[in-house]
Amino acid sequence: MVIDEVWKTQYGNTYIVSDCGAFQGTSITSITLPNRPVSIGAYAFKGCTALTAITFKSKSVEKIGKYAFAENPELVSLPGFENVNTLKAMPEYMFYNDAKLAQAIIPAGVEEVGDSAFLGCSSITSATIPATVKVL
Repeated sequence: MVIDEVWKTQYGNTYIVSDCGAFQGTSITSITLPNRPVSIGAYAFKGCTALTAITFKSKSVEKIGKYAFAENPELVSLPGFENVNTLKAMPEYMFYNDAKLAQAIIPAGVEEVGDSAFLGCSSITSATIPATVKVL
């Protein structure tokens, strides 16, 4: 699923995936976020049980809401997330219970990682914490 081609709201140049679980519980298998500023609301992709990959084409992610990618048991990869350079905070429970996620990616520039952001990610074998992180 390429977000440019599905339901979205545009404010100026920023594409917004709405709060309130815009795609929550759907059977999507992959997500490609567009190469433009993006904001992702709370619960936007929570509980997508077939979701395996979220591709970040944009380096400009302005906000990600709590539980945005939580409870996706098949999620294994986040191509491009390490290149995001505008995100200042990762919300609480961002990847909660994503049991197959193998790497805890925190992009450079992030200053705060919310409570339990990676709780239940039982397959994580590596994590890199950039020097910009002040609250973990």
